[in-house]
Amino acid sequence: MQEDVVLKITVVDSAEESTTSDYVFRVQISASKTAVEPKSFNFKGLSPIKRVKTGSLYKYFLGNASSYEQAKTFRNVQ
Repeated sequence: MQEDVVLKITVVDSAEESTTSDYVFRVQISASKTAVEPKSFNFKGLSPIKRVKTGSLYKYFLGNASSYEQAKTFRNVQ
């Protein structure tokens, strides 16, 4: 059985300023088979940490950036 998929694409004028971002950028900092509480003390004081379960792994992400450029700064934390 074949299904037709329809995608709706909306073009936004690049000169138009948006006051809110529909995207959140994060950097993956860790992955584990066992769950770890996403508290800053478990991640060298880094915050905010988000945990996402993907298959059998728990992935841990740092940050809530509104732009890719801002998220790139998270890569340099240690």
